[in-house]
Amino acid sequence: MDRGKWKAIWDSLKLYCLYLFIPALLLLIGMTLRRGQITVDEFMDQSGDFYTVLGFGAAIAILVRRAKKRGVAFCEEAMLYPRELAPSLGVELAVLGFGLSMALSSALTVIPLPGELIGSYGEVSGKLFYGPDQILVFLSVLILAPVAEEIIFRGLMMFRLQREFNEKQSVLISAFLFAILHKNILWILYAFAMAWLLGYTASRMENVCGSIAIHMGFNMASIPLMWINRTPALAEIVMGSKLQIALYGCIGGLLAAVMVRRLRKRGEEKWLKI
Repeated sequence: MDRGKWKAIWDSLKLYCLYLFIPALLLLIGMTLRRGQITVDEFMDQSGDFYTVLGFGAAIAILVRRAKKRGVAFCEEAMLYPRELAPSLGVELAVLGFGLSMALSSALTVIPLPGELIGSYGEVSGKLFYGPDQILVFLSVLILAPVAEEIIFRGLMMFRLQREFNEKQSVLISAFLFAILHKNILWILYAFAMAWLLGYTASRMENVCGSIAIHMGFNMASIPLMWINRTPALAEIVMGSKLQIALYGCIGGLLAAVMVRRLRKRGEEKWLKI
C-alpha cells in the first residue's frame, strides 16, 4: 500500500480519535468535578447524556475551527450541502431510514438469538434510551448524533479516503470504523449494515445531507419505542407478542420499499445501484 493510502487511513484514525476523545474528556472532567459526591454509575445515569451531547457539539466546533484556520469552507470540506437536498427528498430518505429501522429492530426481536447477546443488547439500549433526562436523549439520538456522525464518518472521513481508495473500499473502511464504536456484537452488525447504506448514499449524492436524513429517520424509530416501553401496561398492549412485533417489521419493510420506488421515480437510479 502506497504512502498516500497510509496517510488517508491515518487522517481517518485522527478523526476517529477526535470523535472518541472529546466526549470522553468532557465526561472525565465532569466526574472529576463531582468526585466523592456520587459513584461513577450514578454520574453516568444523571449526567452522561449531557456530556455526550456537549461532546458532539465540541467535536464539530473543533473541526469547523480547523477548517477556518486552513482557509477552507467547512461545508465544502464535509460535503455538507443542505440547499442542494430538496425538502421532499429529505423527507423520503428519512422515511426510508425509519422503515428500515422498524424492519431490522423487529427482526432482532423476533429471530431466536443466543440469550447472552439479547441480554447485552437490551442492557445497552436500556441505558441509552431510558435515562432520567429524556430531552437530552432525544436531542442526542435524533439530531446531534446523526449530524455529527455523518459529518465525521461520511463527510470528512469517507470522502478523504476516496482520494486514495475506490468508492467501495472507502465506504467499507468508514463503515467498519463506525461499527466498532458499538459495544455489543448485534449493534456492531446492525451499525455496519446501516453505515454501508449511509456511505453509499452520501457518496452517490455527493452530499452528506442525504445520509443525515436517513440516519435521523433511522434513529427516529427508537423514540416511540422508548415512550412505549416506559409504560409497562402500554408496552404489553402494543408489543405483547412476537406476532405483533413481526407485523410492525413488515410495515417498516413495506414503508422502505415504497420509498425506494419513489426514489426510482425521482430518477435516483445512481443511488440505487449500490
